[in-house]
Amino acid sequence: MLKRPDMLSVLALVLGVGAGGTASPGLPLTIFMERADGIMRDADPLGWLTNNAPDVMVKVFVGGVEAWTSTVSAFTPVWNERLYLPGLPGRDDPGELRFEVWDIDRTSPNDLLGVSALRWADVYPNGYSGSLMLQPGERDAEKFKRGSKLQLQVRVGGEENVQPDQARRIPPMKLAHSSLSRVHLRANGLTFTCVVCGEDTPAAEKKGNVLFLHGFPYFAYYGDHDLTSTEPIFKRPQEELCALGYQTLACNQRGYSEGASPEGIQNYKYELIKSDAWAMAEAKGFDTFHLVAHDHGAVVGWWMAASKEAEGKILSYTALSIPHLVPFSQSLTDERSQQRVQSQYFTEFVTPEGPNVLYAILGLPAYFDKIDGKSGSTFQKAVWWYNGAFGKGTGSSPGILSLPPELSATEIMAEGSGAARSVFASFRSVQGGMNGEAGPLAAAEPATNPIGKVAVPTLFACGKDDALVLCDTEYTRRTREYVTAEYQELVLPECDHNPLGEGPVMFGMAQPCAEKAVTATVEAMKQLILKATSSTSRAGIILP
Repeated sequence: MLKRPDMLSVLALVLGVGAGGTASPGLPLTIFMERADGIMRDADPLGWLTNNAPDVMVKVFVGGVEAWTSTVSAFTPVWNERLYLPGLPGRDDPGELRFEVWDIDRTSPNDLLGVSALRWADVYPNGYSGSLMLQPGERDAEKFKRGSKLQLQVRVGGEENVQPDQARRIPPMKLAHSSLSRVHLRANGLTFTCVVCGEDTPAAEKKGNVLFLHGFPYFAYYGDHDLTSTEPIFKRPQEELCALGYQTLACNQRGYSEGASPEGIQNYKYELIKSDAWAMAEAKGFDTFHLVAHDHGAVVGWWMAASKEAEGKILSYTALSIPHLVPFSQSLTDERSQQRVQSQYFTEFVTPEGPNVLYAILGLPAYFDKIDGKSGSTFQKAVWWYNGAFGKGTGSSPGILSLPPELSATEIMAEGSGAARSVFASFRSVQGGMNGEAGPLAAAEPATNPIGKVAVPTLFACGKDDALVLCDTEYTRRTREYVTAEYQELVLPECDHNPLGEGPVMFGMAQPCAEKAVTATVEAMKQLILKATSSTSRAGIILP
């Protein structure tokens, strides 16, 4: 049990304030977070002598935007970090400036150590400096003693040598043993946690930009949840492309970033998830970029690459594990296809009770337990992506992918293969489908909004041992029919659902890809990107 910090030293600068004390719309707020003092265990006054230090993070909220520090393991955490909250409304009152101090736990729900707030009128335009009482958080009110103080040092304006555009260049948090850094990116009205590389590459040496999209149940970055044993899924290709002169961006997407996880299934329409990706690229200044995507991210990626918006923006596309959506949809509805059996979890995820039942049966992925304290809320938001792809329950969202027919538990056990069939059959049994029907419980639902062909150089890579999305089938091989530009298909032996080898093993069905398969994937990806970059450069010289 932890006591609230006696002091949290914060320096907040509101930039763009004119001499007359006025501000233009879109005023940014920059906060320099220094340190917290006085955290110790109530039950052990000498707790600060032990090594069991808390992992402390500070979150700041104002006007519908938010930012948070990195996590520091110390009883006297020191951050010296600058946080940036863009787009505040200037003179208009955005509400209070709220500070939350959190202890981030590895095996139990996070503890809100305390909160403090300033009214916007207390901060703008004349500034504020003084002490505020740190109040306990609502959920943890009984845990902490009263009377600790949160010291806020806030200064408004007076920084003539700092311009608003400079405030955007916030020193990112470097990841351990990596060239990657963690940043928070504001895009599409949300705040995404991202890992980046290559931002400091001189303009003359920069070859281009690469946007990565993760899928289910992976994260681009796990560190905000203290899951330091799990590497970012795109770490290796990001680092290697960065070394070649590319700037890379991979974000925890909608439902996976704490600052980008709205409530309600209607907020997980696939149009919104696709628009997030475009907005992240724009926010990072990617006028053109190469796109690399895996699993559900690859479903979004195919839709992006086949869209009109891709023309002149997406230079190449690497799809990992997911073939073009038209032949993939065919495999989900064809009675001859094994894929319709292996994808029964699609039909289970889109039901209202599905995620909770499957979560209870599987008891995994374990890191979702750590993130939301076994509540399943983060898991549910991740699963709502399936509703978005199939247009089930999200409102106006179109179905860009076909939904397979529901099969009974008996059919799944008879026709399925691998460990997946017992998991999916158990789920169907719980739903009441263990009565051996000859036909499906619900008919297949063909895609109502199938995507078109892709006109950029494309690489499709899949694992030969993937039991979720079958690789090297008559359906996956049809992908080349839906790419009008240069196309390469890479079938990887000794490889399952994730050709990059990082991240969790889904449903305990296979081991991660062999090193040689991962290497082959990354090398093929780099060669595609380098070749597309070269072709684009030559075209730029030739074309008027």
